Amino acid sequence: MQADAIIVGGGLAGLAAANEIAAHSRATIAVFERHGIGSNRTTPMTFADVPGRFGLQDSVIARYRRFTFHSPLGNRSTHEFDQVRLVALAYRQACEALLRQASTAGNV
Repeated sequence: MQADAIIVGGGLAGLAAANEIAAHSRATIAVFERHGIGSNRTTPMTFADVPGRFGLQDSVIARYRRFTFHSPLGNRSTHEFDQVRLVALAYRQACEALLRQASTAGNV
């Protein structure tokens, strides 16, 4: 197999990188993920504008205007906003959407 770019990791970061490369070049891209695309068992939090920028609106499973940060030292900091600032994503669904987007150019 030959590729111009090799990405190790089929999670959100790796697939977002593949998506950007595919959108802005003709490079061939190989994505390697040991356990399958989006196999991490996590519910990532991200800023509210990210789903719109990456076409992941259908992957949003929760919206938050308030959150509390708990530090390893036991400190807490609560933040509350008038608008939604954070969203939770359905991880596998978001990864599959990014892979579909990157694959539409035919170089992944």
